[in-house]
Amino acid sequence: MIETRRLRELELEPGSTEGGKSFIAAASGLVHTGSSLCVIADDALDLAVFPGEGEAPGRLAQLLRGELSSDQSQRKAHKPDFEALTSLPAFEGHPNGALMALESGSKGDRHYGVVCPLAPDGALSGERREIELAPLYEELKGRLPELNVEGAPVAGERILLMQRGNGPARESGVIELSLELVLAAITRGGPLDGSALVRIRRHDLGAVDGVPLCFSDAAPLPDGRLVYSAVAEGEGKGHDGAFGAAVVGMIEPDGTVSAKERLEPAAKVEGVEARVREDGAIELLLVADADDPDQAAPLLAATLRP
Repeated sequence: MIETRRLRELELEPGSTEGGKSFIAAASGLVHTGSSLCVIADDALDLAVFPGEGEAPGRLAQLLRGELSSDQSQRKAHKPDFEALTSLPAFEGHPNGALMALESGSKGDRHYGVVCPLAPDGALSGERREIELAPLYEELKGRLPELNVEGAPVAGERILLMQRGNGPARESGVIELSLELVLAAITRGGPLDGSALVRIRRHDLGAVDGVPLCFSDAAPLPDGRLVYSAVAEGEGKGHDGAFGAAVVGMIEPDGTVSAKERLEPAAKVEGVEARVREDGAIELLLVADADDPDQAAPLLAATLRP
């Protein structure tokens, strides 16, 4: 068991509202860039940008044009379902790298990504670009019919899509894409297709109280290991069941799963960042989905000692 520490609530500055609320509720991914912490939410069209330190409120940066209803049932039906946020290295046209947010693919209209260029200091800079993912997602659905992408860390020469596996088939896995081909697709304006697929590794993450664990995000380490977060919740097809527990664990470079630890107090962790200390312990930053539209999502910290 690992005890989490609550650092702050993901509240927004005055004048910034998401769905009529002055906070982020359904946090689903996070990335540190420069002096900022960027957070996506699965029911929002915007990226939330917070100071990397302290508790000052965040501001919103638009990812997609448009507006979502404040009615929760309508919002859920039409949300883009951004579930993965990742940091891309420098590539053609993006000398300082970029952030990329990906929709989950869990429904037919959730097949876009948004690329946000970065300035030399890591701040968001320049025009956002959408990238079409439908050809890739259709290829993946031929192998994983219940596709539900929850994370997309860059690890070496690969982008790793974390397949949640919360449908009836319960197929969790890591989808490996060629980083070179993904960046080439972004450079030419897309679309991204199945030629970028390298392989799929399926994983059984075990269960908590009889409920299978499913990936919710992952973060790479310099030595090739991957820290993952996973949640146990009732069966759903592109939607959430009842939340039961969350864990963090490790995937070794050879693909084996190790060092799995339950998080307490229980929180539905959907985003993770990791940093290795000199003593080998791993400091984690986590965001959780409050599973309540009237409650701000928390930013948590924890220490994993594999």
